[in-house]
Amino acid sequence: LGGSQDVYGFILAIYSFAAFCAKPFLGRWSDAQNFSAPYLFSNSLSVLGGLVYALGPAFSNPRSAIAAVVVGRVLGGLGNANSTLGFAYVARALPAEERTSTTALLGGIQMIGMAIAPLFNS
Repeated sequence: LGGSQDVYGFILAIYSFAAFCAKPFLGRWSDAQNFSAPYLFSNSLSVLGGLVYALGPAFSNPRSAIAAVVVGRVLGGLGNANSTLGFAYVARALPAEERTSTTALLGGIQMIGMAIAPLFNS
């Protein structure tokens, strides 16, 4: 894509920063309504972000390509804010004696996903 190390560092960091910024808003929204609307919206943002990110390198202009990758990462990060919604749902929907084991299972599944996802990129 033709960016500097600073640009690539920014591209990596913007995903987590976008997720960090979006989580309170998504949480407030899920408190005001049920979980389905915020969850579907955030998943849609995540898919859209993945598509924009994947299409970024197809741009012939390096600045446009980097901009598309940044936009894709921002959208993906905003969509990733839904990772906390699963834990919030468990806390609300299950009795106290089932929360610990279900939360541990949910966290474990997320960790497994993060561990094996790089295999699909190779």
